[in-house]
Amino acid sequence: MSKSSKYQLYKSNKTSTICNDSGSYYCNEHDYIQNYIHEGDTFPKCDRGGRKHNTVWFKFNN
Repeated sequence: MSKSSKYQLYKSNKTSTICNDSGSYYCNEHDYIQNYIHEGDTFPKCDRGGRKHNTVWFKFNN
């Protein structure tokens, strides 16, 4: 399965923005880092890879 068919990218899924769709998301720099983000919550910084950093979160497709 290609990465593009397995994941969705929304530019609004950047750190500090509000989640509009609950689900499992992964960091665009560390695709092994997965977080469940609830609708209405703020997208967090990724805290893996040895440093906290802003990121864009990809949503897993079901």
